[in-house]
Amino acid sequence: MAVVRWSKEKMIVLLTEEDVQIRFAARAVNSGALDMPVLFLNGAYDQTCETVTSRLAEPMRRDCRSLDRGDRAVRALDGAGETGRSERCLTTWLAAKFPELWTT
Repeated sequence: MAVVRWSKEKMIVLLTEEDVQIRFAARAVNSGALDMPVLFLNGAYDQTCETVTSRLAEPMRRDCRSLDRGDRAVRALDGAGETGRSERCLTTWLAAKFPELWTT
C-alpha cells in the first residue's frame, strides 16, 4: 500500500517495496515465467532455506518451464570448503544441457 503525504505545494506518494515489486511484475514478459534452462540446487540440510520437503520452492517450480533440480547433501560448512559438490553438479548439468557448447 502506498503512503501519501501532503505538503502545501504538492502531494508526495511514497511506495512500499511491495508496491515496487508489483509494478515491476506487471511489466514482466511471459507473466514472469522463465523459458530458459534453469538449474536449482536443493539444499537437503539447509535449516534456513529448506526446499526439499517444504512449499518454499513451489513458485519457482511453477514459473521455470525448463527446470532441472540437483540435490546436494549440503551441510552448514558447504560454503567454507565443500564447494566441489556444487561445481560438479553445475558442470554435469551444463555439459548435458548444452552439449554443443561443451568441448573436452
